[in-house]
Amino acid sequence: MDDFNSKKIRAVALYTFLTAGAVLLVYFGLLHLSVVLHYAGNFVDIVMKVLSPLILAFVIAYLLNPAILFYEKLMHKAFPRLKYKRLRALSVIEAVLSFLILLTLVISLLVFSVTRELQVGDLSGLLLIATNFLDGLNKFYEASMQWLADMHLESPDLQSLFRDISDTIYGTLNKLISDLTGSLGNISGNFAAFLFGVVMSIYMMLDGRRITDYLKRVADVIFKERTNESIRELLSDLHHAFFGYLRGQLLDVLFMIITVSIALQVTGCRFAIGIGLLAGLGNLIPYLGPFIGYGLTALVCLIYGDYSVLAVSLPVLLVIQLIDGNIVGPRLLGKSISVHPLLILLFLIAGGAVGGIAGMLLAVPVGGFITIRFRKWLDRNESNEE
Repeated sequence: MDDFNSKKIRAVALYTFLTAGAVLLVYFGLLHLSVVLHYAGNFVDIVMKVLSPLILAFVIAYLLNPAILFYEKLMHKAFPRLKYKRLRALSVIEAVLSFLILLTLVISLLVFSVTRELQVGDLSGLLLIATNFLDGLNKFYEASMQWLADMHLESPDLQSLFRDISDTIYGTLNKLISDLTGSLGNISGNFAAFLFGVVMSIYMMLDGRRITDYLKRVADVIFKERTNESIRELLSDLHHAFFGYLRGQLLDVLFMIITVSIALQVTGCRFAIGIGLLAGLGNLIPYLGPFIGYGLTALVCLIYGDYSVLAVSLPVLLVIQLIDGNIVGPRLLGKSISVHPLLILLFLIAGGAVGGIAGMLLAVPVGGFITIRFRKWLDRNESNEE
């Protein structure tokens, strides 16, 4: 009985000591909050520098995993007696080479489109392009003012209104260019982390099955079976949301590249292939692709004075976007990760505020995952009430 009381007293004393220490720690932390936040920020920076190559490696391995599995099945059918280690290595090499070939093809098409149009246009330099662009803007402005005058809509404030609109557009474009150049500067400044991430991704791709089996063994030892089932369900939902969204978006990008390029070629717009490529790739971020397509088409047509081409191209792009947004896109993404457009806008705003362009790229799949988990929670609670 004395031993029991002494153990109880020691436990109470320990809890009291820990509680008092925690209270004092919080108290002094609040007194020196600026210093604590400074060191906390430095600690987070160090952790992110350590984790960033690992995160990059996981992203590369995850994105290339479907291609690796495809080549594994293909190689296994062709060489059934080949050992798994060698089969996996050959599949990884083929997947990486396929990605590099695809990337080279996209860049080559973009460069070919630009250089071909410059050669066909017989331009002496960028000065002539800038002059044509300014002349096109002046003609467009004069035509707009004349149209307003014909419609009896002229106003002394219209000129200032147009100036405010142009300043807003210029400021937005300037901020976008600054963000992009800042991102490129960060990539070049963290080249070592990028290189480590690529090397680690190769190890992950080669030993992916071994790593997952090892992590599964660790989880089986640490957690209970019910917890492991919850973890596996969570990971399955994550994979379903991210991979389903990625697969649907890539197919949608391919559809937009082909249709926009062909449509602009038919309408006679210059740089049709380049605009199609950029508009399709811009579709990876919802609602960005159409703005790229409209903006570049209008810019090119204004530079060269192709107003009739612009009048035909913009409605054609609008029709393509309506077909993609209402028919092709929803079918490719599937009903399992469908998200309401209002929620997509909210996710994009939140993702852009938190992580910029990268946050916008992750916004919709994260929203899809949240939607899946919420639906399961709702179904569970409804069944319990019944």
